[in-house]
Amino acid sequence: SDEGGAGGVTGAYRSRGRRLRKPASSEEERMARLARLSKDGTIAPPPEVAGVGIQGEAHTLSMVNKKVAEVPSTVLCPASVGIMRALFRSNQITSLQDTFTRFLPNLTELDLGHNRLGCLPHTIGTLAHLVRLMVNNNNLKALPASLGSLRAL
Repeated sequence: SDEGGAGGVTGAYRSRGRRLRKPASSEEERMARLARLSKDGTIAPPPEVAGVGIQGEAHTLSMVNKKVAEVPSTVLCPASVGIMRALFRSNQITSLQDTFTRFLPNLTELDLGHNRLGCLPHTIGTLAHLVRLMVNNNNLKALPASLGSLRAL
């Protein structure tokens, strides 16, 4: 039986009589990578990835002592908006991308202690909900002036 009319299949491809899934979009691929990371304990996914509301530690992203040199791009995606706590303590992170704050706008806690950061992005001042920021034991020479706009900090 034909699905979708004109011999086509809506939502799937057909090969030799078998239904095949559509190739994943780049957004779907990022979401799948994020879900795989959460299964191995690297991070707790945002609630829209996990398919549940924010409960317990579902709003926490933890990459403590993973020996990463940068925040993985799989974390910096629209699905990460629900994350409220980001824990990157004890890694080898040397810098944060300016887009870091765009994808994690609801952070209340950010732990970047014991890394190799030389500076913080000027966009850190856009994290309006931030009440706790740990940046001890880094290579910071100065802090961005935008930190002054964080009234809850």
